[in-house]
Amino acid sequence: MQLLFLLAYLVRNQVFQVKHQGSSYSEASIEIKKDQSFYDKTGTNQSGEFSYIFNYGAIYHIYFGGSGMATKCLELDLKEVPAREQKILHDWELGELSLFKTYEGIDLTVLEKPVGRIHYDTEIEDFTIDYKYGASREKQIHKLQKVVAAAQEVESLELKDLENAYSEFVKKGDDYYRDRNYEYALAFYRKATKLIPENTKAPEKIVATNIEIEKNAKFKDLVLSGDELFKKEEWVLAKDQYKKASALKNSEPDSVIKFKEVLNKIINAKN
Repeated sequence: MQLLFLLAYLVRNQVFQVKHQGSSYSEASIEIKKDQSFYDKTGTNQSGEFSYIFNYGAIYHIYFGGSGMATKCLELDLKEVPAREQKILHDWELGELSLFKTYEGIDLTVLEKPVGRIHYDTEIEDFTIDYKYGASREKQIHKLQKVVAAAQEVESLELKDLENAYSEFVKKGDDYYRDRNYEYALAFYRKATKLIPENTKAPEKIVATNIEIEKNAKFKDLVLSGDELFKKEEWVLAKDQYKKASALKNSEPDSVIKFKEVLNKIINAKN
């Protein structure tokens, strides 16, 4: 998972453009610590932006995370900033920060320290990224990235197997649905839903199947009611029940035959 951001520094205002897989990421959770103590908690807006005003005279740690993802930290050192610099407009672009899902068994202790540092460099008299610090972390972080990439590959294969099983369950459900065996169709659609709950295909089919099951139940009730009235030779009332049943499922031959039969009874009774 990619979390991209841009940092623009206007006096003390930090603005991050946060993106996930190339699109604005509005679900990032951000915690800020000031001199190692909790300072604030916020997040990104709907456009994936994080804007914040930091006061000079402290070292800030900004923790970026998200639901189900590992957290990475950036250090912003505003402790030793010359007074003249506090009146100057500063801006820069940091580039890309990559977040990844947490996986069971992966050691994340390497992320307990900041992955990057920003500070005021007295030699160049400007704010800069601490490239020396970044280089010292690169080997550890690269090793962790390889472990995560392997876990993602395994997850991808497992997801593919799940998707194949999901499709197979839906297909079986469709076969039973076409045969009007709705209870069996429903069972397979439910199995598919349990495999991948976020996929809406099977749930939509469950709704359609339940409608058919309810229609079947109503159809049977109408036919039974018609049969009882037919036995009592109450032809007109029986006709009404069979007609309603035929309207529900006009492809059912039994209801059509009974409807025609009761019509004949009515005609003969009039003659």
